[in-house]
Amino acid sequence: MPDTTRREFMLGEGGGTGGGSQNLYLGMGPAHPAMHGIIRIVAELDGETIVKADVEIGYLHRAFEKECEVGGWNNAIPYTDRLNYVSPLINNFGYASAVEKLLGIAITERCQYIRVIMSEISRICDHLTCVGATAMELGAFTVFLYMIKAREFLWELVEDVTGARLTISYGRVGGVKADLPDGFAGKVRGAFKQTREVLDEVHRLLTGNRIFMDRMIGVGALSREETIAYAITGPLLRAVGVPYDVRRAQPYYVYDRLDFEIPTQKDGDNYARYLVRIAEMEQAMRIVEQALAGIPGGPINVDFAGRPLDPAAYVDQGKQGQTEGLLLVPLTLSPNLEGQQRADLARINAGDKRVVPPPKETVYGSIEGLMNHFMLIMEGHGIRPPAGEAYVPVEGANGELGFYVVSDGTDRPYRVRSPAPVAFTPEQLAEVRRLQGLYPDRRAALLPVLHLAQERFGWISLEVEAYVAGLFGLSPAHVHEVVTFYTLYFRQPKGRHVVSVCHNLSCHLAGAKGILQHLKDRLGVDVGETTEDGRVTLLAVECLCACERAPMLQVDDRYEFDLTPDTVDRILEGLR
Repeated sequence: MPDTTRREFMLGEGGGTGGGSQNLYLGMGPAHPAMHGIIRIVAELDGETIVKADVEIGYLHRAFEKECEVGGWNNAIPYTDRLNYVSPLINNFGYASAVEKLLGIAITERCQYIRVIMSEISRICDHLTCVGATAMELGAFTVFLYMIKAREFLWELVEDVTGARLTISYGRVGGVKADLPDGFAGKVRGAFKQTREVLDEVHRLLTGNRIFMDRMIGVGALSREETIAYAITGPLLRAVGVPYDVRRAQPYYVYDRLDFEIPTQKDGDNYARYLVRIAEMEQAMRIVEQALAGIPGGPINVDFAGRPLDPAAYVDQGKQGQTEGLLLVPLTLSPNLEGQQRADLARINAGDKRVVPPPKETVYGSIEGLMNHFMLIMEGHGIRPPAGEAYVPVEGANGELGFYVVSDGTDRPYRVRSPAPVAFTPEQLAEVRRLQGLYPDRRAALLPVLHLAQERFGWISLEVEAYVAGLFGLSPAHVHEVVTFYTLYFRQPKGRHVVSVCHNLSCHLAGAKGILQHLKDRLGVDVGETTEDGRVTLLAVECLCACERAPMLQVDDRYEFDLTPDTVDRILEGLR
C-alpha cells in the first residue's frame, strides 16, 4: 500500500493543487430534528459570499403516507400529528375532513366550532415558536424565552382538551375525541390575556429594535411575482401583499360566520413575514373569542336520575344480564375519558354508527354497543368509505395544507397524500430555465414544460396551468388553450396505468373497434374515464405508429401488438 502524502495548506489556498484560489465547499447538516430546518445544504463559498447552495430536504420524513395505508382510517391520526408537531390539531382536522368528504358525512355544528377554536390556538402556538426561534437565532434569546412562556399558557389549554401537549391525536373521523372541559372559556380568556401581554413585550423589544431590523429588513426577500410563481402560500404570500387565505377563499367549518382580517405586508422580506405572523396571532385570538361566544350546546352539564356507577360495577351488571335501564345510568368515567360521556359525544360527533364508535356507557352497558365498537375496531371491518377519492385543503400555520385520500372500499386507505404546493422542485425549475434558453422566444418551451408539469403533478389542473403561466409570464387562459388543444395532456387525475388504444386506419381494419369495446366492457368505463379503483384510465388515440403490428395499444410506456381479447385480458391482469 503506497504511503500517504500529507501537506499543510492555509484556508483559501485551495486544495493543494497549486492552481491559485478556489471556492470552498462547505457541508451543513443534515440538521438535528431539534434544530429549525431539517435540511442538508452543500454551499459553495467565495470567502463569505455564497456562490451556490444545493439544498436537500426531507430528513424528517418518516414514510408518513405509506404508514397511513397500513392501518384503519383513524389510525392515521397520530401520523398527522407528526407532520408539524407544533400545530398538530390543524393536521388532525384537515385529514379527518378529507375522509369525511369521502364518506359524505357532515360533522355537528358544535364540532365545527371546536375544530375552529383548537385550530386557531394551534396556529398561535406555531407562530410563537417561529418568531421566538427566529429571534433566538439572531441573538435575541430573551425573546425566545418570552415566546415559549406564552406558548406554555396555550399548551396548558391544549392539554386540558386533548390530554396531551405535543402529539395530541385529538381529531377523529366524524368528530373529535372529546368535548371541551368545564370552564374552558374562562381558561382561554386568562391564557389570551397573558399571551397578549407577552406579545406586547416582544413588540417593544423587537419591532423597532435597530439590530433586529438590520438583520431582517431586505433579507430573504421575494417579489410578488416570484412568490406567486413558486406557488408559496401562507404568511410568506401575505408578506408580499396577496391576501390569500383558505379560510376566506374556500371557507370551511364556521369561518364564514366569524369576523377576522387577513394581515398583509408588501416588502416580502423576513421583517414583513415577522409582522404578518405577529398580526395573525391577534386575529387568531379574535376568532377563538368569537367562536367561544357563539358555540352551540351550552355548558356540558346533563342531569340524570339516579346515582352514577363505578365503571367496574357497571360492567359487572352488564355481564350478569342486569341491563334494564342500564343505558340511562351515568357512568363515572376515569379522568382520561373526560368529555366522552354519551351526551357529550352526541354533541360533537356525527350520528353515524358506521364511522363513530359508541360512547363507553353504551359499550359497557349493551351487547349492541359492544358489537358496534368491536366492528369498528376489528381488522377487516372498521370504517369503510365507498371507493373514490377526495381532497380537502385547510389553512395551516405555514400556508395551505391539503390531504388527498383514495379509498378502494376497504377498511384502510388505499392512498393518503399530503401534497406539497403546486410548484416544481429546484432541480425542475433549473430544467425549466434550460428549456426556455433553447429557444429565441422562451414561450416555445411551453410544450416540454407542460410535459414536465404532468410528470410532476400527475395531471394538468387549472392550478397547474396558472403556475406554468407564471413561469412564462403568460395569462392562464393562454396556457389553457394549449392544454385543451393537445390530447396528450391529462386535464383530470389519471389512473395508475394508462391504456391507449390506437384506432387509425390500419388498426381499425384489424379490429381495433372490437378491442376497444372489449376494454370498455372489462373495465366498466368509457374512453377518457378511470376505473373506480383508480387502476386504469382508458384512452383512444389517433396513431401509435406501428401499423404493421395492428391492432395495438400502449400501456403506460410499453407497446402491445397483435391484440386479441385473450391477450388484452392477460395485459389487464398484470396491471396492479
